[in-house]
Amino acid sequence: MTFKEIRKGRKIVKIEFSIKHCKEKEIKVDPVEVEPKKSELDKDLFDRLNELTDGYELSLEGFKRIERIAKNIYTKEEYIEQLERLIEFINVENRLGDIDKPVGLMIHIMEEKEKLSEEGYNSKIENTSSEVVPDWFKDRNKPKEKVKKTKEQLEQEEQERQELDAILAKYRKKDPETVE
Repeated sequence: MTFKEIRKGRKIVKIEFSIKHCKEKEIKVDPVEVEPKKSELDKDLFDRLNELTDGYELSLEGFKRIERIAKNIYTKEEYIEQLERLIEFINVENRLGDIDKPVGLMIHIMEEKEKLSEEGYNSKIENTSSEVVPDWFKDRNKPKEKVKKTKEQLEQEEQERQELDAILAKYRKKDPETVE
C-alpha cells in the first residue's frame, strides 16, 4: 500500500491510496477437512464448552476449528483441559470488555499456539488471571501499633511546632487581608 499527497501550496488537500495485492499477506485456509465426520465431532465436549461460555455462544464452525487445531497440538487428555482453560481466559477478557468477537479471538489464540508448538515452544494455555495484592493492601485492616516516643522526641516535636507557629504568625501579620 502506498499513498500520494496532493497539495495546494503547503496545505494537503487530498491523499490518494494505492493498494496492491500481495500474495504473501493472504490469509491461508487449510484445505484439510472442512466438515469432520459425525463420529469425529465430540458433541459432549461442544455442549460442555458452550455451558462454560459467559456472554457469548461458541459456534459449531468455531468449535470445529479450535478442536482440530487442539488435536494437532495436544494429546487427547490435554486438549480438553486446554480448551476449557481457553474458554476461561476468553470469559475473563469478555467480562472486562476488551474483546468484540470472543470466538474469533479463540481461533486466533489457537492458531498462535499451533505456530508455537511447530517451532518447539510451550503451547500450553496458562491461567494468568491471578492478581498480586501488595502487602500494604493486605495489612490495611490490621490495627497499627502506636510508637512510644521518648521525652526527647516529644520535646523536639514541640520545639518544631513552636518554630512553625512563629513563622506562620510572622506571615499572618504581613498579609493585609487577615489584618483586622
